[in-house]
Amino acid sequence: MLLTLGLDSQFTLMETVLTSIMDLYPKVLRPKKTWIILALCITMYFLGLTMCTNGGMYMLQLMDTYAGGWAVLFIGLLETICIAHVYGAKRFMKDIGLMLGVEYAYGWPYWMACWMALSPVLITAVMLFSWIKYTPMKYGDYQYPAWAEGLGWCMSLFVVLPIFVVPIYLLIAKTKGSFSERVLSLVRPTEDWGPALVQHRQLVTYIPGFIVDPTEQLDENLNSPKTIPLENKQVFKFSNQHINSNV
Repeated sequence: MLLTLGLDSQFTLMETVLTSIMDLYPKVLRPKKTWIILALCITMYFLGLTMCTNGGMYMLQLMDTYAGGWAVLFIGLLETICIAHVYGAKRFMKDIGLMLGVEYAYGWPYWMACWMALSPVLITAVMLFSWIKYTPMKYGDYQYPAWAEGLGWCMSLFVVLPIFVVPIYLLIAKTKGSFSERVLSLVRPTEDWGPALVQHRQLVTYIPGFIVDPTEQLDENLNSPKTIPLENKQVFKFSNQHINSNV
């Protein structure tokens, strides 16, 4: 059981890192997925060897406490806020229903309540209690020195720092208008947010100006992805079993 649990966790973590890297340059890197996986596995293997030394358990405890503690909760809190209140819980639910072939997914009032209120409140409460109950770190009888505590807090801040740095950079360098206009432009979902597969994106008729295929080549004149006008899209009706085309 421990072996399968460890392998499952390893696959999840590796796919997360792999996807983040390949999404930077998808056309270049995705055809070389096998070699990228090999390079990642070799790199992670040598980094993990340090955990097998006599002091490896102390390093593991430090990383597990600070890199996987309140920083993960903070990221989860922002994710729920972005999905429910920036992208929109109703729009998100419509996307899920569209992909499942139903108008609304089963139990949608419960899920919307969790996304919009319950989950953010509970995550905030757990994160605040973790700060209030914070005590200097110990492992067995060993008391971690102050420099190790500082290293741990640096790891936590390094995880969440890009969440603040990137928006500030975009607010200053990449947006125009007054301060309020810049903020509104950054907290508004872009026209290409939606389901991943084009076969599902073609069914989206509830978003004006929705970009059906973001991977299409940029239009030479407009320098923006080509879109399919809403009036030229197929119109679909939802049913409890499948989607029927009117065309």
